[in-house]
Amino acid sequence: MLTELLHVEHLAQADKVTKDAKLMRELGFTFTEIEAAKEKDKGVIHRDTLRNYYKAIPQQQSIGEFYSYVNFMREKKWVRGRNYVADGLELEVYGHEDYEGIGKVWDDKGKRWKYGYKAVLLMNVEEDRERLMGIAIGPINTDERKLLLQIFKDLEKYVDKVKNIMDVIILDRGYWGYDFLEETIVKKYGIDYVIIAKKSFMFVK
Repeated sequence: MLTELLHVEHLAQADKVTKDAKLMRELGFTFTEIEAAKEKDKGVIHRDTLRNYYKAIPQQQSIGEFYSYVNFMREKKWVRGRNYVADGLELEVYGHEDYEGIGKVWDDKGKRWKYGYKAVLLMNVEEDRERLMGIAIGPINTDERKLLLQIFKDLEKYVDKVKNIMDVIILDRGYWGYDFLEETIVKKYGIDYVIIAKKSFMFVK
């Protein structure tokens, strides 16, 4: 559900997702349960149930639980190919500057401070078959490289060596830096990368 929830921005809009009959069937709910909820114009799962569930799980346990699903997808061979994409996004929070783990960054365009979190997602990408394989979240001012490395550490702890999972990682145009790309991505983890670069870029891999 996480990838779907990201498109509705926050949990308050989760009804759109929990009313998705196809998604609910894939999650294991029966046709009868889905139809009964539909008649009441409700989702099969109430968003408060989702919120309370997530709040009750210790962070390390939830990380382990997430990667157990990654292992399940691999065992079922739902993950194909060894091409991966990593990208970051900001999850801005309004009116609650004291949330746990929150950070702030200056928005030069809007001339204001932004409060919230930053997430980096790692996805296995094949045509018509995108799978979320890793996620790390930190304060909004967190370096994306740090979050990607956290995903790599979690993968190696719960799933397998990174070099046994992927051959190539495709990165966005953010600042990754020569040392990170060559010393960490290539030498430490044994994979290659593809990145958008300007003509003045000083090295090519």
